[in-house]
Amino acid sequence: MTKTDVANMAFDLLGLPPIAGITANNVNAKKASRMYDVCAAFVLTQYPAKEAITFETVVDEATDSYTSHDTNNVAGGSTFEATAAIEAHTPRTGTLKITYSGDLYDEVDYASWTVSIFTLASGETLARTYDNGDTMTLTPNNKDWEYMYDLPTDSLKILDINGDGDTRYYVEGAYLYTNAYDSTYGVVIRYIKDIRAEVSSSVVYPDELGVVIASCFLFMGQPPSEKGLFKGMFDDTLREAVWTSGDESEGLYADYSEKLWSES
Repeated sequence: MTKTDVANMAFDLLGLPPIAGITANNVNAKKASRMYDVCAAFVLTQYPAKEAITFETVVDEATDSYTSHDTNNVAGGSTFEATAAIEAHTPRTGTLKITYSGDLYDEVDYASWTVSIFTLASGETLARTYDNGDTMTLTPNNKDWEYMYDLPTDSLKILDINGDGDTRYYVEGAYLYTNAYDSTYGVVIRYIKDIRAEVSSSVVYPDELGVVIASCFLFMGQPPSEKGLFKGMFDDTLREAVWTSGDESEGLYADYSEKLWSES
């Protein structure tokens, strides 16, 4: 089952002519190509397909590292300037640890940053004047979260941490924020892996994917009243997928399928 096969399933539902390939030079093929990855991610995250669920242990807290700039960071000052622009994913609040030749000189909280300037938290000031080349590392202080971890690059959605559905966490960009930490065993995350590559074993639930792509085409030119037909089709195919996976609980698919149609 290829991307082209799935796209043609959608076109069959809509009564449109098939395409020779997902990269063909025609309007419908180009639209389907643009929609495919987004729709596939939606289907994968709506029901935790066994083929896509995996585990990974994350041990080290994610940090960013910069160096100080010239002598702009003076003792008693409330700002710290880095040598280069700050990466966009750097936590908006956190702790600066500044060292020189491996010795810790300062540890202060910051409340924000702009371009390359860290503004320290209220009441925080630098203990000494920092010269060009002093090293600083950042750890998060994001709202209520004590730790930040790098997410696996193939992660589409986090399901739980340490097998505990009650453990709170927050995902922002490529980072996972949580209060969970274990210096010996690390933190185990269960997540939905991105398996959208065009190989036969990776097109999970092609029927549902075809219906979602068809619905996107339909909604482009049809009134919202027409979406009921495709919602019913999606419900039926997802229910069948749940049964096929060995879990026949009637309630599992309902919350997932409702999200797409209620927001369309």
